[in-house]
Amino acid sequence: MSEIWNPKDGLMHYAELRIREVLAAPDSVLAQYKGFYYSEKLDGWHAVWDGDGRLYTKSGKKTFKAPRWFLDLLPKGVAVSGELVVRRAQATDVASLLRSDGPWDKARFYAFDLPADRTRAFDARTRRLKALVAAQCRGAPKCPLRYVEQKKVSSPAAFLDEFGAITECKGQYKRDGSCYGEGVVLTDPQSMYVPGRATKHVRVKLKRREDDEAKVIGYSTARRSLTVKFAGKQFQLGIGFTNEQRADLPRHFPVGSLVKFSFRALGKNGVPKEARFVGVRHRADVTTPT
Repeated sequence: MSEIWNPKDGLMHYAELRIREVLAAPDSVLAQYKGFYYSEKLDGWHAVWDGDGRLYTKSGKKTFKAPRWFLDLLPKGVAVSGELVVRRAQATDVASLLRSDGPWDKARFYAFDLPADRTRAFDARTRRLKALVAAQCRGAPKCPLRYVEQKKVSSPAAFLDEFGAITECKGQYKRDGSCYGEGVVLTDPQSMYVPGRATKHVRVKLKRREDDEAKVIGYSTARRSLTVKFAGKQFQLGIGFTNEQRADLPRHFPVGSLVKFSFRALGKNGVPKEARFVGVRHRADVTTPT
């Protein structure tokens, strides 16, 4: 059976578990996930190696302009789903990899699943993926391919400790001087790879902060911020921009464009608390989010 991925095949997308649900009743909520695998959810750009020379955005509408040396280090004949990150950079900088002159020498492709393997449960797929990455990178010291480690939930307390280490960038989760973890992904070991939206009992993401999108409707010169609209509410988004972006907000974020932001919680008035800009919604990546 072919393990080449075609964009028409689709991908599995995560369900979402809200951190506020977990913190309100950690023992009862996390008891449902005992024995599940969990792994670091990296803050980059979901990409798919089709196994046949192309590295796609998750929508399948565009390909990353990876140099030949990078593609040659990815497995031939086996599709891999993973996260593209750039060392010592913000997740938004990964967008530069859509250009051939992007920082590919600093790029890493963290593999977390085999989207064309429809005959094995996740437990078998992840063990196969780990062996595949090890074999592919043997003898290649600058191999950009990495395996996303999977651990099993043993208890709510142990899981929350590890969740804290991931989201606060402690110990093994700080790599190359960079912090990539924005949360975790929990996966049922016995689940098959089925494209489309997964249920909370198959594959679910849990993040320290919640995120969403807002539409740019104007600018505040005094605050050097964007005026955005989210769920019918208007607020100022002024944290998280680079100096270059902040110097000319209208050029980088035209009225009508969509921006991604993270926030701690919603206030009583429905306005996000501690909102922070995290990126723009690129046309190349317009699809069901992960």
